[in-house]
Amino acid sequence: MTALLHTQILTLRKYQAWRTGKDERTMGEAGIVPSAITSALDGVLDFAENHLRDATKKVEPLKYGGPDSDDYVTGWNDAIRAIGFKQREAG
Repeated sequence: MTALLHTQILTLRKYQAWRTGKDERTMGEAGIVPSAITSALDGVLDFAENHLRDATKKVEPLKYGGPDSDDYVTGWNDAIRAIGFKQREAG
């Protein structure tokens, strides 16, 4: 986590505590600055969107039967057959 992201999260946690009444001070007393809240929200949302977009690009469905399987259903069947074949060989 970068220092900027950490600061943005702390800003939002401070704001959330004030907003929900856990911190009963005024915004000024609590050191909450509206522009900092906006900046923190923008930064954290951008991070989340980018992180989720990158994560979905890296996920690839696996074929159960390995690279020789032609699709996911027959891939599963290929894997089951291979397991059964190995069990029969083992006796």
